[in-house]
Amino acid sequence: GKYIAPQEIETRLGTDKYIEQVAVIADEKNYVTAIIAPVVSELENYAKSISLPYDSIGDLLEKPEIYQLIEKQIAEKQAGMANYELIKKFTLIKIPFSIETGELTNTLKIRRAVIMQKYKSEIEAMYSSSKKWNQVHNSSFFEAKNLQFENHLQAGKKILILQRIKSLDL
Repeated sequence: GKYIAPQEIETRLGTDKYIEQVAVIADEKNYVTAIIAPVVSELENYAKSISLPYDSIGDLLEKPEIYQLIEKQIAEKQAGMANYELIKKFTLIKIPFSIETGELTNTLKIRRAVIMQKYKSEIEAMYSSSKKWNQVHNSSFFEAKNLQFENHLQAGKKILILQRIKSLDL
């Protein structure tokens, strides 16, 4: 595929009030994904504003409403970027990347290799067609897109059938 410059995507998303850090994963992959450390205090404020109950930060990050919020923010920040550069799936993490854990350099640059290793199972889940990932992140955005796609497929099949019937000239 095409070369993706993760830094540009990370810089754009980093300007969002709900996103503290982001590591874009695209190298040798079919589509772009990301590991995102959200600004937890902002998510808590958002949850309060929509009366969204949650038991813990982990619970909050698994709420479809939170996933949809971040998804919307990503779409806004990536407006105008090429389709192949758009983040298709992401995973929210509770604890931000740090120098101590080796995920960041002294100059606060992302150590991609460390992140790829540390979040290996999360990354693999985003690239598998696993039901688990899709259940946890069953976002209405993706469901709507899939539905539109399925409707196009159905319409396409109907047109083909009609064309075949006409060509038979019964």
